[in-house]
Amino acid sequence: MKTVLKIIVTLLAGLGTVGFLQQYAQQKEGQPNGFTRRVFSIQLNSPNTKKLDANSLYIIGLSKDSIYLGNHRQSGQILISSYKLNTIETFWLDVPNNIQFGWGAARIYKNDKGFFLVEGITPRIIQFSWIGTTGIVVNPGNNHFDLFVPLDSQYVYRTYNTITHSNQIAYANFGERGIASPTLLVNQQDGVFSTDGTLLYDNITRRFVYVYSYRNQLIAFNTMLSDVIRGHTIDTNSIAKIQFHEVKSEQSMIFSAPPVKPNRHACACNGYLYIYSGLKADNEKGRVAIQSSPIDVYRIADFAYMGSFYVPNYDGKGIRDFAIDRDKLVALRGNEITIYKIPALPKP
Repeated sequence: MKTVLKIIVTLLAGLGTVGFLQQYAQQKEGQPNGFTRRVFSIQLNSPNTKKLDANSLYIIGLSKDSIYLGNHRQSGQILISSYKLNTIETFWLDVPNNIQFGWGAARIYKNDKGFFLVEGITPRIIQFSWIGTTGIVVNPGNNHFDLFVPLDSQYVYRTYNTITHSNQIAYANFGERGIASPTLLVNQQDGVFSTDGTLLYDNITRRFVYVYSYRNQLIAFNTMLSDVIRGHTIDTNSIAKIQFHEVKSEQSMIFSAPPVKPNRHACACNGYLYIYSGLKADNEKGRVAIQSSPIDVYRIADFAYMGSFYVPNYDGKGIRDFAIDRDKLVALRGNEITIYKIPALPKP
């Protein structure tokens, strides 16, 4: 009897928690957000769409003719398709034998010199000049990371400082110990959740861009982490709206309420920053606010807001990853890939 009672109490407590979180999210969603959008006079219609075999795929990168996808569940797998999506070819990176590698944390990155299969726990960096070639193990310089952007002879990454208990941005030449900036990222409530974000690189401005996930702040900087430009998105969330608590038994921190995430995903292309926003503007009403994913566009040189456009949702699915190259926008939703043609913006 006591066991049954305990189960009932546990179920009620669980349902109460779920109900609270849902109600909390609904109340937050219904509140004015204090900003408006200036919408470009364009409409994305008739996309090219194809079903994928898995919903664990992510976009490695785009080229003039091809789309490159990776798979979180198959770390060494690369899928390549044209923009017509007629066929998707599958390849496997040839990783040298007898290498200690944290496959669960691995991700593939691409630049003009080829592909990089990396994981920042061991850490390990394996470079491939192209698909079909055997990877070359690059000395990571004992640099641990969770975000990584490779250039020709160096890379920029995000690391965790165990002394200050905070995220930091650092750079390193391949094979050398990295140099971190203690001031580039600014802590708020803590040094991890409040500084979480996306690290990008733009070939036109030759700048890295860091987009905070939970606040409206943007940072651009060069390969030496200097010449810093700070800006903000159009929303008003200058302080990360996050609540968390410590799970002492697991020595970890978790969210205790749904966080407000203004910047869900971002990409950089041709001098512009594109951000998929998680917030509804005060001038958005009706179907467009519910059935579309807003993309806000900023000029990287000064973070001036250029305008916004909408990517339609399908079957209630919003964007979970996207990338832009020239006049093409590639979006992943669930296990679908969609290609849109978008108007080119003027040179920044």
